[in-house]
Amino acid sequence: MKKVSRTQSIIISTIIVAVLLVGCFFAFVPFSCGTKDYASFVGNVRVSSELKEGMFAEYTISSASTKEEISSSMEKIRTILAGEGFVNANVFLKGEDCLRIEIHGPGNTYDLTVYETLLEDLAGGLFELRAGNDDKVVNAIDASKHLKSVEVSSSGSQYFVMINLNEEGKNIYEKLTSESIEKYSGKVYMYLGGEAWPNSSVNSFAVNSVVTNGQVILSVDSRDYAETFVRNIKFGTLEIELDKGSAYIASTTPFFGKNAILVFSLSLLVLFVAVCAFMIAKYRILGISFAVAMLVNIAVGSFFLQAMPWVELDTSSFIILGVCFVLVAFSSFVIFNKVHTEYALGKQLEPSLASGFAFGIKPVCDLSLIAGLFGLIVAIVGNAQIQTLGTILVLYAVVNLFTNCLFIKFLINLFSKIFNANPKHFGVKREESVNEIG
Repeated sequence: MKKVSRTQSIIISTIIVAVLLVGCFFAFVPFSCGTKDYASFVGNVRVSSELKEGMFAEYTISSASTKEEISSSMEKIRTILAGEGFVNANVFLKGEDCLRIEIHGPGNTYDLTVYETLLEDLAGGLFELRAGNDDKVVNAIDASKHLKSVEVSSSGSQYFVMINLNEEGKNIYEKLTSESIEKYSGKVYMYLGGEAWPNSSVNSFAVNSVVTNGQVILSVDSRDYAETFVRNIKFGTLEIELDKGSAYIASTTPFFGKNAILVFSLSLLVLFVAVCAFMIAKYRILGISFAVAMLVNIAVGSFFLQAMPWVELDTSSFIILGVCFVLVAFSSFVIFNKVHTEYALGKQLEPSLASGFAFGIKPVCDLSLIAGLFGLIVAIVGNAQIQTLGTILVLYAVVNLFTNCLFIKFLINLFSKIFNANPKHFGVKREESVNEIG
């Protein structure tokens, strides 16, 4: 192992701890910044619907829509629902004119009334801006044709809905605002599904001059209402009309109960804490190095799992994650036990550490190579569920090699310098009758 001074070891260890804290924050802690909410890496990992409570809705497509319009609207719905946190929403046709939407939210404790409201808003209808408050309007903004983007912005405690129009919409809105000023005292009316905007207190707004930049800015009272406003406008861009009268909305229950994700997650947490506690109690600094390395691996692994769109954890995935962790821990256990054995036979601490890692490298490499190759093949040729298992095996192979062949060894080198290679800090001991070798 490369020699470093005690001071250098302390500095490097401090940097590692700081990076670890930052990494764990992003890996495990959700947070907000301005108007944006950010989930943790772990919270962003997609989970199969078999483990989550949710709801579904079925609507009859009431208008004579083309296949292209239906396909485009289904893709818009998926995108909007993903923006609401439902990244695994299922949107598909049952027969020729029945649209089914299934959502399983960010967590089992998520309020089902949020699901229901979302599915009801989905069928709100086309969003329009009109100069007048009747149907005989020449210049009107049609969200399905003229909307470029819509978002929430804020300034202090004030929130705004920002609507940006495309070139065609920009030209129409210029004429619309001109007509509004000339005939309707500057009032512009909002319509949803051919009817006045549901909230009568904000179903219109006033413009003082002709708008030429294609931007509509609406002031609202709260962030929640602004987000609901934006969602309704986005659903108002659908090219198809969904019949509200035909709506059938119901909840779904996960196969393993509504607390399935919590139970599986707590099981993995208990397993992790128990194994780390055992390692630290028996092997002291060696065990601490293992725990630190595994925290780093969990943070990095969760980042990659949530970044891979094909990964969706189900029951078997949680089991495989637990098994992979146990295998990594067992590899470390074999190495640490060899270190203790070598020291008990009379070797000094540093030679014992070298012997332990030399003994463990070959089986670790062999097991990681086999698991990695098998996982890679499965991830390439398997279906969606099998691809997730293959991805986990590939990550396991990398984690096992990184943990037991590189990172733990590096940490132990640092800690041995900080604690002056004192055997008692490594949990090693030998009989008094055994003479030290070397």
